[in-house]
Amino acid sequence: MGVGAGLTGPLSAETGLGWWTAAGCVAVAGVVLGVTVEGVRRLVVRISATDTAETS
Repeated sequence: MGVGAGLTGPLSAETGLGWWTAAGCVAVAGVVLGVTVEGVRRLVVRISATDTAETS
């Protein structure tokens, strides 16, 4: 949350958005990043498990 709050002020100042709107944008971006990282992690685990099963 600290990073998001730290990014909200500069985003608000640069874009002319209100603080709450900028905070919403940062929050949405954080959620999308988290979901993407989790999806890539699961894909790597799945590929690794398939690769291990084929070599055994």
